[in-house]
Amino acid sequence: ILRFRNDLCIKEVNKGLTQAPYYYILPSSQHDPGEMINIVNLLLEQGIRVYKLENETILNNNLYREGSIVIPLAQPFRSFIKEVLEKQEYPVRHYTPDGEIMKPYDIASWSLPLHFGVKSDEINIRSPELENNLEEIVAPLDLSGESPETFTGVILPVQYNESFMAAFSALESGLTVERLIDDANVNGQTMQKGSFVINISGKNRNDLDKILEDYHLMPAFLNSTGELKSAKVVMPRIALVETYFHDMDAGWTRFVLDQYHIKYNVIRPGEFEKTSLTEKYDVLIFPDVQKSILMEGKYGSGEDDYEISNYPPEFTKGIGKEGMKKLMEFVDKGGLVISWGLSVKLFEGALTITREKEEDKEEFQLPFSDISDNLRKQGLYCPGSLVRMKVLKDHPITLGMQDEIGIFFRGRPVFATSVPDFDMDRRAVGVIPEKDILVSGYCEKEELVGNKTVLLWIKKGKGQFVFFGFNPQFRASTHVSYKLLFNSILLKGE
Repeated sequence: ILRFRNDLCIKEVNKGLTQAPYYYILPSSQHDPGEMINIVNLLLEQGIRVYKLENETILNNNLYREGSIVIPLAQPFRSFIKEVLEKQEYPVRHYTPDGEIMKPYDIASWSLPLHFGVKSDEINIRSPELENNLEEIVAPLDLSGESPETFTGVILPVQYNESFMAAFSALESGLTVERLIDDANVNGQTMQKGSFVINISGKNRNDLDKILEDYHLMPAFLNSTGELKSAKVVMPRIALVETYFHDMDAGWTRFVLDQYHIKYNVIRPGEFEKTSLTEKYDVLIFPDVQKSILMEGKYGSGEDDYEISNYPPEFTKGIGKEGMKKLMEFVDKGGLVISWGLSVKLFEGALTITREKEEDKEEFQLPFSDISDNLRKQGLYCPGSLVRMKVLKDHPITLGMQDEIGIFFRGRPVFATSVPDFDMDRRAVGVIPEKDILVSGYCEKEELVGNKTVLLWIKKGKGQFVFFGFNPQFRASTHVSYKLLFNSILLKGE
C-alpha cells in the first residue's frame, strides 16, 4: 500500500513537471485580498505547498509583483489543486451515440477563485526563472502588518468581506461604527464610499485591538476624523425564517450569519400570526424554500397539488392568512424583506395590506414577476453553475462590489419588472449580460437569460424588498456575493 501511494505521488509530481498547467498564480493585487488569504490557508490545511514571489516577474507578458501567490502543480496532490483552482467545463457525454445528454443535476461549478472572487491565472508554460524566485509559505498567511503606536481610529475598506466581519464584531462589542457616505482620501489611499470607520473613544481601545487581531489585512489608521463624511451604523433586529422541513439553506444562512457576528432570531412560519413582527424586528430573511411550505406547511407543485408530510401538526403550521396579514403590516410600517430562491414566490402576484380601518385596506402587486418557468419550458437548464452578473454601481446594496461578478445560478428565479405604482420604486441591481454568460459549469440555452434581472430592489411605501435570483451565500461557498447580502441587511441599519 505504501509503495503504491509513493508511486502515485511520484507520478503526479512528474506530471506537474512535464504537463500543463504548471502553476496557478494569484496576483498580489486583488479586489478582496482577504479572500486570497482564505484560499491560501485552505490549501495549506490540505497539505498543499504554496509559495509567494520574492521579486516581481514577467510571465506570459504579465507582470506579477512581489508577494503574488504561486501554487506549482508538481506536487503529490496535483489533481486536487487543479480541480479546485481551475474553472469547470462540464464534459458533454451521451447515453447513446448522438442521443440524450448526461446532464449534471446539482452542482457543476466549484472553482475556489471564481466562487471567492479572486483573480487567478493558469500558467501553461514552465519557467525556471519563476521557480527560482519563490519563498514557501509555511504558516497561515496574514497581511495585517504592524499597527502604529498611536492612532485615533481605523477605516476598514468596504471591498473586503473581512471588513464587514470586523464591523459586525465591533457592533456586537458595543463599539460605535460609521460608514463613509463619500469616497475619502486617507494617507494617500482612496477609501471607497461605504467603508467602515471605528474611532477610539474612552476605553474601547482594547476592544478594537482584539478585533484587529482577527483582521488579517491592513486597515487605514487615522490621526484625525474631522474631514470624513460618515453616518452611524445601527445593527437592525433580524429574524431568519426557518421551517421544520430539513431547511438546509436556512442552516447555511445561519452558519454565515454566525461566522460574521450578525445577531438574529429564528422565527417559524407558524409563529407569524402570534408575533408582532413590526415591534420585534426590522429585517426578515426568507432563505430558499417552497412557497407552499411557508404558507401551508406542505410540499406542493401547484395550487391544489400538495403532499402531506408525516410530521406532527405543530411542526407543519404555515404562515397562513393571519400570518400574512402580520407580514404585510410589517412591510407597511417600514420593514425590510430579503428573499431568494423559491421563497420569492411568496411575494409575487396579488398582496393585501389590512389596516385598522376597513376602508384603508389596500390590494396591490409588486412590479415584478418570476419568468423562470417560461424560460425553462423554452429549454433553459442551469444546474448550479457560475454565470456573469453586471452590478448596478453606486447603490446601497452594491457598495464595495466590482462592476461584474460571477453568481451561483440555478436557473430560478428570473425577474421581469413593470412600471411601479405611485408609492413604489424599483431598481434592477443585478443583470445577467447579453452574451458570454457562462463562466464555469454547464448551462443549456444560456442566451435565454441574457439581459435578464436576477437581483431586484423594490420600495413599497415605507417598506423595502430585496429579491435575489440566486443564493448569495450558497452553502457558505460563494464569498464573492456575500457583500450583497450584508449590504442588504444594513439597508435598515443606516
